[in-house]
Amino acid sequence: DEKGNFVREAMLGEGRGIKSIQSDLDKTVIAIESEIASYKATKGTPQEKKHIDNLNKLHPIKKKLQSELDMAVSGLYRDAELKIED
Repeated sequence: DEKGNFVREAMLGEGRGIKSIQSDLDKTVIAIESEIASYKATKGTPQEKKHIDNLNKLHPIKKKLQSELDMAVSGLYRDAELKIED
């Protein structure tokens, strides 16, 4: 939501699944897009700073979620073995 409540929840769940991480990443991207639209609408007004601050909070969260997703995906089949049958 506008207050970033899902972001706080996203940061709490360590060892989460790929779908959960992707869902949180999608929500963060949507929040960033919303803040950008709000920033453009309020550019040049006192409210502009609020949207800039929100964007500055969301971008590190997005980077963390992207990193977490990359690690989850790369570790998905790390213990898999190739079996070749003749």
